[in-house]
Amino acid sequence: MIIGREEGSEKITPFLTEAGYTMPFYGDLDRSCYKQFAEKYIPRNYLFDKKGRLIYQSRGFKEAEFKELKEKIAAELK
Repeated sequence: MIIGREEGSEKITPFLTEAGYTMPFYGDLDRSCYKQFAEKYIPRNYLFDKKGRLIYQSRGFKEAEFKELKEKIAAELK
């Protein structure tokens, strides 16, 4: 799921359609979700297991971290 900080469906829906994305993408107009996990720095990546436990998190974008995140997702989907 992707959270659009300070964005609503009027911007998110056309963006998803134009880009052809199919993953869940939700708006967070008032930052209520963002405030629970971060005060600054985006992007933030969180991975939760099937029981809802946080099993991975990262801040910003680094290729090595993204690779690790993809590996953890693949392992969770097995």
